[in-house]
Amino acid sequence: MNIHEVVSSLDVSTYQQDGRKSLTDLYAAYTQLVDAGWTAELVAIQELQLENREPIQLPIFALISRPELLISTLSFWVLSGVHGEEPAGPNALAEEVPTLIEFARQGIPFVMLPMLNPAGYIRDWRYENARRDSTIGQSVTDCEPLLHELPSRQALFPVAERSSTAQAVTQWIVNYQQHFIPQLVFDHHEDEFEENPQVEDPQQFNSYIYYYGQPRFITLAESVTGILLENGMPISVEGKTRFGEQIQRGVVAASPDGSVDEFFASPEYIEDGQRKTKTAAEAVIVVETTRKLDGTIELPQRVAAHRQIIQNYQKFWQQVDQDKR
Repeated sequence: MNIHEVVSSLDVSTYQQDGRKSLTDLYAAYTQLVDAGWTAELVAIQELQLENREPIQLPIFALISRPELLISTLSFWVLSGVHGEEPAGPNALAEEVPTLIEFARQGIPFVMLPMLNPAGYIRDWRYENARRDSTIGQSVTDCEPLLHELPSRQALFPVAERSSTAQAVTQWIVNYQQHFIPQLVFDHHEDEFEENPQVEDPQQFNSYIYYYGQPRFITLAESVTGILLENGMPISVEGKTRFGEQIQRGVVAASPDGSVDEFFASPEYIEDGQRKTKTAAEAVIVVETTRKLDGTIELPQRVAAHRQIIQNYQKFWQQVDQDKR
């Protein structure tokens, strides 16, 4: 499947009450990477049944900046759009395509999955199968089955049924991380806050970000917190989450949660019942911008925060890469 053909054939409307780009416009922006020499790999296809329509096929693409590499190489991975009601990341990446092209020309090997849940994005649904209900919602990057039986975390979480999308996405990541070895990972998210939260948790009012990886690189996450503060994002700089996790300088050193972010930072995983080793990412940073239901922090402001983070990708990469060398 060719990404140019997808853009020209997509016939689906997008929820745009918050000003987000249409799915077609996002994909059109991402095709500029292919025109600049990147390759587009089909990762999965979501099938969406809308009322009074035939099922719609929504492809999920990965974009790779240096497909010609024949040997395994340390790479910069970027994820976005895991949750459909969090549009700032995918929109920021679309607007920063020229920046990404330039960084790749300077030799940074990128693997980018900019829109991981198009079915959620076009409807403003958090999950592909549920608008906001976390009790039934299936994440498209659920990695719990890859981590569940590791001795360090056995039986921490039940293994829920995964969607076919999650199975395809995580299998693609497992396969490609062996060649394009994740060294630095950014996963762009947002937080949506309730007007009258029932649980005492700093995250009900302000964001904080998550960090996985080597302790010496947590300063990168703190730099990201600084960028968010500069862009007017409310950040909880200290305190504890409702799960008892400590917030320090706006960062939570994340504990096991079955996420793709934990997978990237893990030195091992489970596949076909076998325990396997892999190279753990040096730093995994989960960006969170603040969405308030009263609309006081509008999408352009949140996109600007993500864009400034993207503009600093090269600096973050150099800090990790030079340390490794």
